[in-house]
Amino acid sequence: MALNAGWNFISAPGALVDPALAAVFADTPEVNQVRSYQEGAWVTASRSGGPWSGTLAQIVDGRGYMVYASAAVSLTLNVRATDFLDMPPSYPLPAGWSMIGFTSRTSTLLVDTYLSTLAENWRILHR
Repeated sequence: MALNAGWNFISAPGALVDPALAAVFADTPEVNQVRSYQEGAWVTASRSGGPWSGTLAQIVDGRGYMVYASAAVSLTLNVRATDFLDMPPSYPLPAGWSMIGFTSRTSTLLVDTYLSTLAENWRILHR
């Protein structure tokens, strides 16, 4: 996954082998801040030459993340293998704003299809 210098909105394409920030960003010292909006509150993590600190500890599929990179960098996400017969994942969404990610075996999918289980309960989608 290519990250530009500055803020990037990302999501994991599936469950990660090791979702800990230290593992996900081990080879990308250029990444020093991560933020997500979860259950009505911002969770954040940062590092400055040492370990990650803050309220955010993992990159979880189904959620969206704002990632700050001090320079352009390539990020490798190690996704767990899935079986073709596995049920698609589902993710709970509280009322109000949520940062969600795109998890699908296809590269493109209509918004109405992806959010079909929400029926008429969603109003705005920013990308």
